[in-house]
Amino acid sequence: MTIARTRPTPTGAETTFPPTDLFFSRTDARGHILSGNSVFARVSKYDLADLDGAPHSIVRHPSMPRGLFRLLWSEIEAGRQVVAYTDNLASDGSHYWTLASIRPVGGGGEYLSVRAKPCHPATLDLVSAVYQQVLEHEETRQAQGLAARDVAEGGHARLLEILAEAGYASYRDFQNEMLPREVSARAELSGHGRRGTDGAGRRVRTGAGHGGTVELDRAHAALVAALDGLVGNLGPFSAESTRLGDEAGYLRTLARTIRRFSLNSQILGYQVGASGAGLSAVARLINDEATRFAGLVTPVGDTIDAVRGQLTDLTFAVSSAKMQLDVIDVFVEDLTAGEPDPVRLTDLRGLVENLSRDVEASARALHELRRLSAGLGRPLEHVADSLVQISLLAFNGRVESVRLEEPDSALQLFDEVRALAKAAGSKISGGTTLARLVEDAVSEERAVQDSLRAVLAALEHVGR
Repeated sequence: MTIARTRPTPTGAETTFPPTDLFFSRTDARGHILSGNSVFARVSKYDLADLDGAPHSIVRHPSMPRGLFRLLWSEIEAGRQVVAYTDNLASDGSHYWTLASIRPVGGGGEYLSVRAKPCHPATLDLVSAVYQQVLEHEETRQAQGLAARDVAEGGHARLLEILAEAGYASYRDFQNEMLPREVSARAELSGHGRRGTDGAGRRVRTGAGHGGTVELDRAHAALVAALDGLVGNLGPFSAESTRLGDEAGYLRTLARTIRRFSLNSQILGYQVGASGAGLSAVARLINDEATRFAGLVTPVGDTIDAVRGQLTDLTFAVSSAKMQLDVIDVFVEDLTAGEPDPVRLTDLRGLVENLSRDVEASARALHELRRLSAGLGRPLEHVADSLVQISLLAFNGRVESVRLEEPDSALQLFDEVRALAKAAGSKISGGTTLARLVEDAVSEERAVQDSLRAVLAALEHVGR
């Protein structure tokens, strides 16, 4: 059975679904639907048999800018995962918003999209407003008689331009921030309401299973528990990333401030002339130490920037894994309740393949974080030592200032330098918090990898 390839007329009505409903579709290289689950059919209000072979654009809402899909295709055709909000058109003309994670799968030119209900209203409102601006830009270009390809490329450029104005250097920067926010919000809204779990979030086995599904169910339950442990580290990691970012910014500002004080002390020494020879000598020493301090701050700031980048990669990978695993949860429950279906098994293997990529990405990020955190403590100690030296030199400057006929200006200057150095020394912390978080997460990551290997082994026996 096939359906007409014409789109319904939008009615403006919205179809809603709970955050616990996750759905997916698998398409070929041209975007034609190869498979999907019952949630996809229910929300889109098409029969799965009707969707089979249809272009995925059958559910594309006309309010979606072409530039967004130009972005999506450019990313997935390059072999990269892309995450985006999409407004979709159901068969009755109603619309429904989804958060979609799309990526290549299987190595044969197929793509798998996992979709969930958007659960962070503020971000969705922002994106909806951006899409409207892009759509208006495209309509202007279309009115100018430009070809559809040129309209889409112009929309793509405008989308990136708007995001840049909002502080995102690339779309990837935006999705790296958006996906963890959405996954966290959906987890809070869903609570322990995941299908197949009890009130404490433990998986409840629903049947005896067939053809190896019992082993798959057990391995999957262990994987859920292990990944939830890793997800639990994301909150502390986010707080540590913010703290380190603040500290890097503070140190860079501090280096500029100390440099300004050192220049002022040299000017003061020049103004007092021969009577201030001792003061001038101290001023030169402070200038030398200020230069050293700035040289110490630069690599520390660069390392902190690298740490924050890896924390972003880790958070995105774990959040993506969580989204994949929640869809896998539905598959495993269905498999334990009935005979395995070959198409469903192909879909499940694709989901597990993408989950494996996320787990590998999180392991790489943790490995790099461990290396970076180990190299952060000693440079921060050098920064703290330099601040102590600046404080001591400022004290010597104060001693020399007392000998001047008019010491007030000099005393005030060196008192300010001492106060600044002492306050800064108390604010600088080492990398111990980060190192502890990383070690805890590494332990959780090992459990995730062990459980994933068990899932892959069990999956090989399903259906045999």
